[in-house]
Amino acid sequence: MSIKHRLEFTATLTRELPTLAPHIVVDLARAIMRLGATLQRLAEAQCNGDYPYFNGSRLTWKSATCSQCEAECYPGALRKGGQCPDCRAQATLTALVAPYGIVPYFQGDPRGCVVKLRFPRHVAEGTDKYKNPRNEGICVPA
Repeated sequence: MSIKHRLEFTATLTRELPTLAPHIVVDLARAIMRLGATLQRLAEAQCNGDYPYFNGSRLTWKSATCSQCEAECYPGALRKGGQCPDCRAQATLTALVAPYGIVPYFQGDPRGCVVKLRFPRHVAEGTDKYKNPRNEGICVPA
C-alpha cells in the first residue's frame, strides 16, 4: 500500500485512541502494519503453495500439520506447540491490540485486506462507521 494509506491508518488509530500519547500510537501503528504485512505475505504464500506452506507438488519431503489451523507446512516452519507462522503472527497481533480493546478480524484472502481492526466503541455500539457492508472494521495496510 502507499504511504497515503499508512498515514491514514495512523491518523485513524490516533483518533480512535485519544487517551494515548501520539508517539505511542505511532509505534503501535508501525507494529500493527508490520504484522499486517507479514500476514499478507503468508496469505499469498499459502494461496500459492510457496514456503512455508505446502501444496502437494514437492514430493521429496513429508509435510507437517499445524496444530491450530491444520495447514500443511514445511516441518521446519512449525515452532513449539506445532503452530504455523500464520497462527503465530495472528496470536502476536491479537495480544498486541488486546490491551486497547481492539478486536482484529483475519480474513486470510490475499486479494483483499487480510487484517481488519474493530475498535472498542464500534464493537460496543455495533455501528458501521467505515462503510463496511459486513462491519468488519478498518483495513490494516500491508
